[in-house]
Amino acid sequence: MRSLLTLAMVVVASVALTPKLLALDLGPATDVSFTATYDGSTQRYVRFLPADFNPAQQYDLMIALHGHGSDRWQYATATRDECRAIRDAAANNNMIMICPDYRATTSWMSPVAEADMVQIIQDLKSQYNIGKTIVTGASMGGAGTLSLTALHPDLVDGACSLNGLANFVGYQSSYPSILPAIEAAFGGTYAAVPEVWESRSASNAPGSFTMPLSIAAGGQDTIVPPQSVLQLADTVKNTNPQNPKTAVFHRPDGPHSTNYVDTAVALEYVIQNAKGIDTDLHPITINTSFEYQTLSPGSSTSTVDGWTTVGSSLSAARLTAATYDALLDDPMPDGDQMAIANNASIYQYLGTTVRAGTYHLSLSVAIPKGTATVGTFQAGFMTADSTVASSVDLAWADADSSTTDPGLVQGKWTDVGLDWIVEPDNPAIGKHLYLDLAAMGANAVFFDAASVSYSAVPEPATLAQIFGIGLFGLLASAWRRRSHA
Repeated sequence: MRSLLTLAMVVVASVALTPKLLALDLGPATDVSFTATYDGSTQRYVRFLPADFNPAQQYDLMIALHGHGSDRWQYATATRDECRAIRDAAANNNMIMICPDYRATTSWMSPVAEADMVQIIQDLKSQYNIGKTIVTGASMGGAGTLSLTALHPDLVDGACSLNGLANFVGYQSSYPSILPAIEAAFGGTYAAVPEVWESRSASNAPGSFTMPLSIAAGGQDTIVPPQSVLQLADTVKNTNPQNPKTAVFHRPDGPHSTNYVDTAVALEYVIQNAKGIDTDLHPITINTSFEYQTLSPGSSTSTVDGWTTVGSSLSAARLTAATYDALLDDPMPDGDQMAIANNASIYQYLGTTVRAGTYHLSLSVAIPKGTATVGTFQAGFMTADSTVASSVDLAWADADSSTTDPGLVQGKWTDVGLDWIVEPDNPAIGKHLYLDLAAMGANAVFFDAASVSYSAVPEPATLAQIFGIGLFGLLASAWRRRSHA
């Protein structure tokens, strides 16, 4: 249900600036060989050091585990969403990134693969000044992430499993070669070696997950069905008092893959919380200036990294100077690219659950010169329970119907500011929070430079000191606008 938002005239200190992610580069890939202590064989992993690597500096470590049928080069070179998002997360956080073979293309974190992983982590900690260790991967890599964490929680500071498996016992798959591969990796069937199957099943060790955990799963995944990882996350959240943070990205209509935005935010959720940065107080935004894809002048792409698209026409674009000048009189607010929506919307999970306080959204919006109808856009927050796909409107600001504001000025960028005040009794508290931008009509709307921040509600005593008794007032309004000169 749409409603006007209330802007409070409250002087409070913002607890943090939004962690704004930049598209940085990793250093070159190095193919590293080592002698496995398990059996003396030569094993390999791909290593990326930060481009400005300094051996005296401490770096967090990202370990990306490849999927069934792949090898160490999958996360080093592949262009699929999960691979790009994991590399971007490592680069954006200035991490060392490791992509191991962990024994075989179908190893499924077998005992020998486990031994190699323990050795790799210990060797890296002896070679470099390692801070936090984050483990991630998809499919077999997602299962391996959970198995390694369950077996060695002392080596893992954050786990992000994408389309993984938490219980090997009774596993059924539409992909016929997987189960025989697991049996070969584990040294026999469940009946023959039950201890191996059970020790690799993370669902048997929820108490091991004392570190931040994120799970991504697709409801229509028949290759690795999602039930076991969803049950693990639910068990960890509800029965493990030592687990500080657990997030689930479950798309009921999703396949055996995780899109860029879910991968990026799921990883940032784990990385930030592993560092002790509470994402409930530091909302995570991805690609909010639409600069992630490097576009040549005059080009665009219909896939906007970091955002989920709904509707008929949405693009990230870099216009030529002549085209831009024909459409807009103001300079670009940030960078040289923007999002263009036409009867479409984009949204992303902010890696946080709603809590009492004030959430502030700011962004720049424009419509081209000659647009017949102005103000046909919406922007705001929306919430959902643990299912990303089934979100509901929380509080929208709508320039053409919810307010009497005249809307946007043709050819001009307008800075839009929106505060959502969450009272302590708001039923949205505890639900996941999303940022949503939409162009609801047939006219093109341009978006750029979006950001979200959070301010806590001061204690009553603090309010009294700031305002004095009786000086706390509320102003009912949905927008604060300032057009660029």
